[in-house]
Parts: sequence; structure tokens; C-alpha cells
Amino acid sequence: ALRREGVPVAPIGGLKLIGDRKDWSDLKRIHGACYSDHANLDNASFDRSDFADCAFRYSSFRAASFRGTNLTGSYFQNSDLTGAKYDCTTKLPGDLDPVAAGMVNVEGSCTKQP
Repeated sequence: ALRREGVPVAPIGGLKLIGDRKDWSDLKRIHGACYSDHANLDNASFDRSDFADCAFRYSSFRAASFRGTNLTGSYFQNSDLTGAKYDCTTKLPGDLDPVAAGMVNVEGSCTKQP
């Protein structure tokens, strides 16, 4: 199932991300799989959402926004993240190098200064 803050949404077997929808912000998954396959999600917003443990395959996320998004455990198989935005509260998958993927940290750096 899926829930937007304060608005319940009916349970579904799995969440398939499609290019027709560009606003995925503030979504909280309760259970179930989430995935995209050959989707054009360029310029989409995923801000403050829970997309942990999702499978993104052969999809484009160019200039998408992942500010404050939980992506832990997710994988981006042959997907394009060029120009995708994230911030210091974004939880990225451990095997994703955002710089190598061409992502942009909107805060510049998350390194704590003494």
C-alpha cells in the first residue's frame, strides 16, 4: 500500500512508477514492491518519499529531485541519474556513488565542519 501524508491510498500489489506521473513526493510505502522498467521519470519529484528497496531498471531520472528521499537498498540498473538532485537528508543506496552517477547535491557538501 501507499500513503501520501494524511491521505490514505488503496493497497496495491506493487507500485510501478510510470512516466505519466511526475509528482511522487511525500509518499510513504506501507508494504509491497516498487519498481520502474524503461520509464521516463525525468524532472519528477520524489522529495521526502520512501522508495527503499525498489528496483529501478532501464529508467531515466534526469534532473529528478530526491531531496529527503529514502532510497536505501534500492538499485538503479542501467538507469540515468544525470542532474538528479539530492540533499544531506537523502538516504542513498550504499553502492550508489552520486558523483559518478552525475547527481547534484543541492547543499554542495554534507561534510561536517569542525
